[in-house]
Amino acid sequence: MPVAAQNPAVGRIAGWTASAVTAAVAIVGLAFAVASAFGLTALDFTKLIGLELSEAQRVLLGTFVFAVAMFFDRTRLLRQLNAGTNRNRLLEQIAAKRREGVTLRNRGQLDLRDDVAYKSWVVEFDEWHAATAQTVAKLAKHEGEAFMTLDTYTPADDLDGNYSSPHHRRSVSIFTGLLRVLEDIRRRYSAP
Repeated sequence: MPVAAQNPAVGRIAGWTASAVTAAVAIVGLAFAVASAFGLTALDFTKLIGLELSEAQRVLLGTFVFAVAMFFDRTRLLRQLNAGTNRNRLLEQIAAKRREGVTLRNRGQLDLRDDVAYKSWVVEFDEWHAATAQTVAKLAKHEGEAFMTLDTYTPADDLDGNYSSPHHRRSVSIFTGLLRVLEDIRRRYSAP
């Protein structure tokens, strides 16, 4: 995983650096182009930076530098767009995991009649929980870690159902709390 993806501060610094370099290259390119357009001689501009260029060479160099600056700016824009696309894809995966979770939770809440069925359901729940935490961690590592260790619930998460034991009821309540947190994560990261 790239360092910038692991540490947002590094990503911001890299973005600022790329912006500064792009701006500097664009300014130099525009300066060459403007100097050539106004007929400034090589002595006026290129000698200042140690180059002896003809007017045609200055125009070509200025155009080239400007094109390079625009390429880097376009590349940075494409990276930003791809980052948004990757985030959207992860948010879609999280929504799909939530839908799977709701189905599994409902089955645990209403369809399990004995401890054997409950124990089988707990295995499915643990698999869903681990896979969902991995998906969330791809979006934000700290969110995935918090999601994996969540084991509490609110009174609103304590739903009526067909429970075989108090532990069964608690498991379904924790699952309901996880689904609530998952929806909260999806909403927060969906915001522009």
